[in-house]
Amino acid sequence: MNHQIKNKEAWKVSKKYSEILINNLDKDILIFSYEIYKQYINELKFKKILYKDRKYNQVWITMLNTISKNPNYKKCISSIRILHQTNIQRSQ
Repeated sequence: MNHQIKNKEAWKVSKKYSEILINNLDKDILIFSYEIYKQYINELKFKKILYKDRKYNQVWITMLNTISKNPNYKKCISSIRILHQTNIQRSQ
């Protein structure tokens, strides 16, 4: 039971930070995304929620890999939107 509660909380935290990304798409996406990711990880650590090898962290890693390896701005934005959509679906 405790595992499910932590998992749900982790998805809510992930959604919170993906909303920040969505609301700031006009910033330098690569730098801003890494800064938001660091804040996201720090909050998970503070709440003592595991994040290594977890799906809620893997979606972030995938998004970061996409934007760091892809110069196409539209694909970067799409990657962030997919991250946010996944968080919305999983946090409910």
